[in-house]
Amino acid sequence: MGRTKVFKPEIAVKIAMFVFWKNGYEATSMDDLLKAMNISRSSFYDTFGNKENLYIQTINFFATMSDYSWHQFTLRSKEDASLAEIVRQFTGARITQVMNPDLQGCYAANSALELGGHIKEVQISSKKFFDMYREAFEFCLTNAQKKGEISDHHNLSSTALYLVNAISGLSVLAKSGSSVEEIDSIIKATLSIFKDFSSELYAKTIKDVEKKYLPKMLDMMEKYPEIDV
Repeated sequence: MGRTKVFKPEIAVKIAMFVFWKNGYEATSMDDLLKAMNISRSSFYDTFGNKENLYIQTINFFATMSDYSWHQFTLRSKEDASLAEIVRQFTGARITQVMNPDLQGCYAANSALELGGHIKEVQISSKKFFDMYREAFEFCLTNAQKKGEISDHHNLSSTALYLVNAISGLSVLAKSGSSVEEIDSIIKATLSIFKDFSSELYAKTIKDVEKKYLPKMLDMMEKYPEIDV
């Protein structure tokens, strides 16, 4: 009698997330998941119940991984994170999500677009992620306003929602085949509402992200959650 295969559910969820991210929910078969996760069908059902439950867990996993990334590299990376960290968040999304053919778009945005109107739990999980995103942006905006990087007339809560909507919308544009140049022009137009933003700052941040932060971000995505948090 063979031994039961031991696996870590959190690692299996992460693997499943990348499969769903590449293929979408409907186009991902059970065979795709079992092969990628390297588990038996019985282990799958014993652990996750069904494909839909697993998918919801992947959205929640994406949220926790994103929050960790924000604390390490961008929106929550320091107590006075402000405009520079907001620009870094957009350039990071540009590189890791928009320019990656296998992972185009924000995972939570993709999930909301595909299933948010059909599966209530997906809608709830996606909303929780976007609420976290809004709060992280608002944290930076508050600091930016205190530093004088953005004008006092900005309503911080509304502006944070504006940024969430803008960065999530990159998903749709990426999937529709928009060029990098078009994506760049949209990001610059989005951030141009801030008086201290400039094309020079954007270009410099792209270089900084590519050289300094991207390797660390990709390494984090590969190792998370088995890293020191």
